[in-house]
Amino acid sequence: MKFSRYEFRARLLPAVLCSVPIVLFQYYYSNTYLADLSEAIFKVRFVGPITLPIALIYLFTQVNRFIAKEVFEKRIFKNELYMPTTNFLLYANSEYTAGYTRDIHIRIREDFGIRLAALRQEQQDEVSARKKIVEAVSLIRNKTRGSELLLQHNIEYGFARNLIGGSLLAFLLCLFDAAFLKFVAHADSAVPVSLVLAGIYLAPVLLAKPIMERYGNLYAKLLIQEYMSLPVAKAND
Repeated sequence: MKFSRYEFRARLLPAVLCSVPIVLFQYYYSNTYLADLSEAIFKVRFVGPITLPIALIYLFTQVNRFIAKEVFEKRIFKNELYMPTTNFLLYANSEYTAGYTRDIHIRIREDFGIRLAALRQEQQDEVSARKKIVEAVSLIRNKTRGSELLLQHNIEYGFARNLIGGSLLAFLLCLFDAAFLKFVAHADSAVPVSLVLAGIYLAPVLLAKPIMERYGNLYAKLLIQEYMSLPVAKAND
């Protein structure tokens, strides 16, 4: 199974980092009480080299991504309306001067035929102004897709976002491990480990908003910078 650079670093690595509670459960319980089942599971193959653990890791990456987007990203950025890329292209935002914001708007109109709201229109109906910017940003992303530096920042944002999503799931699994290993498996030595891990995984969940805003801001600045540095298309192109 091959992964792109983005899939490997932004999706697979967070899934591996957040799978420690599963490894802990297997070490303290499955290998002792369900040894034959554990061995059988690792030998199960679906198609070619794809085994059940590989399939489970892939499932874990998808669950992490779903939690990250649905629980955190959509709540923090309100369905992209308050993404940093959207905020930076508003006249009301102080990231850029009004003159530079106007230059970006003009470039977007020339490239994509999208007329973003002027200052007065923005003040009268900010929601509509934000929706138009969201439409434009999706086209800007496509236009700047070949940038290696932008890909690196996108990977960093995706890694942070998916790690936060995976940390929430890992935190819940740690609490399950602690309870199960204490009262069912009677593996008392594993309980402190589970609780320490729960605290570690809880940290990025509690810091989700500043972390995602930080990496989102860095990506947004670079996206706009890369877009404005592209050569202007000629009228007959």
